[in-house]
Amino acid sequence: MTRRRTILELLDAALGAVDPRAAVARAIDRDGETVIVAGETYRPKGRIVLLALGKAAATMAEGAAEALAGIPLTGVVAGPA
Repeated sequence: MTRRRTILELLDAALGAVDPRAAVARAIDRDGETVIVAGETYRPKGRIVLLALGKAAATMAEGAAEALAGIPLTGVVAGPA
């Protein structure tokens, strides 16, 4: 493997690690109807309320929505105009 290729692969891995969408999706796990967020276990009895604020709010909300697919969601997503 060339040095250039190694550097590009490292850069790609670093950018993937800080991707807000991927980071939120990784932090949420599912086991049937059980939702596990950062090690805490929840059994939602209805919809989940999602609150995402800041510059990365939209992409973070997308990651949560992907991880929580099939569970009704509601909430607020607010980022800079």
